[in-house]
Amino acid sequence: SPWKANNIYKILEKNKIAPKTVCEIGCGTGEVIHNLAGYFDEKVEFVGYELEQEAFDICKTKETGNIHYQQEDLLALDVCYDLVMAINVIDHVTDYLGFLSRLRSKGEYKVFHIPLETTVYSALRKSHFEKKIAMGEYKHSFSKETALGTLKGTGYQIVDYFYTNSSMELPNRGKKDKLWTIPRKILYGINKDFGVKMLGGFSLMVLAK
Repeated sequence: SPWKANNIYKILEKNKIAPKTVCEIGCGTGEVIHNLAGYFDEKVEFVGYELEQEAFDICKTKETGNIHYQQEDLLALDVCYDLVMAINVIDHVTDYLGFLSRLRSKGEYKVFHIPLETTVYSALRKSHFEKKIAMGEYKHSFSKETALGTLKGTGYQIVDYFYTNSSMELPNRGKKDKLWTIPRKILYGINKDFGVKMLGGFSLMVLAK
């Protein structure tokens, strides 16, 4: 979560976006918002929306003066924030096109973090998607092109985006990620898009309107 929050702040700072109200849909245990708030003045309001009871109970223990959590469906509310975040969410939503269409009116700017699981490496492993879906890790798989195309197709204007790489940047990585670190660095250094499409391990951080 600190890593995600840092990357969210990077894309906001790069594009000179200074929100006064921020919300996250599907905030889980609330750690992303909790960490992101540390980059801003205490006057900035943060609200996390989480429907799952166990995660929400954890969220409530992290509330402060400017950080609040609600067990409500953001899409059903008549609200609008300066910034709406959906971090590793749309790949878990069954009707992701309807979700994105409805989410668009909930904020002026939106930040999405989307895992890029459609790669040459994953396609060559016949059981890859079957296992991931069976384990509940995601319902949909995206490449950079399908992720951006999906956002544009549901009415979003892409302001900026960049790759994030948890497989190389985070500590306590699994054996497979460590094994592929050097090949990923080499391919990514030669051509970013090519490296991402070949071996994966990347996600896309997107700023949209």
